[in-house]
Amino acid sequence: MGIEVTAIMDHSCGWESLVELDAVLTREWRLHESALRQIEAVGPGNDRWRWSLSPTFSSPAEELFDNGHVDLESPNGFCATVFRSAVRVWHVTDWQSFLTSNEVRSPLRAAVERIGQVVHSQTVIYLPDSTFDCSAATDVLDDGGAFSDVILWLAGNCGPPAGQFGRVPAETVDEWDGYYVYKVATVG
Repeated sequence: MGIEVTAIMDHSCGWESLVELDAVLTREWRLHESALRQIEAVGPGNDRWRWSLSPTFSSPAEELFDNGHVDLESPNGFCATVFRSAVRVWHVTDWQSFLTSNEVRSPLRAAVERIGQVVHSQTVIYLPDSTFDCSAATDVLDDGGAFSDVILWLAGNCGPPAGQFGRVPAETVDEWDGYYVYKVATVG
């Protein structure tokens, strides 16, 4: 396995809206399914978003309240974890391809941004899922931290965001380390 794409976004979903999040994402997902087929590495996955509850829990809200997070299985090579103040989304797309190819990056960003709109996110952080220093920011959420703690951790441990997509990084492996911060467009 290579280095894949991770997106971390804030959310403002209440307990009540979390119960319906899988159904809402499934409905909204169909709008971007054709764009996602453009991504070479898309996995087949499920045909809809589904909660992946631990056996000891009966609802996503219960698991989120007790464990601090709950997982979602999803279509097209995505998976997600919902935390109290954030959503972490992974995709099987290779990080290097995501950085260097607009044909790969555009449909993936459109799908991630749509997820962000559904969960009422204001900000999305894109980063590699492993190997690089900045990927450790995901541990902040796993350890019970909030989205704002992730931003602070990245700034303190990795410096400022890498800038805008579209600029091809240098060919040395160290140049692939970094993170990108984008605002989510609101639906009018």
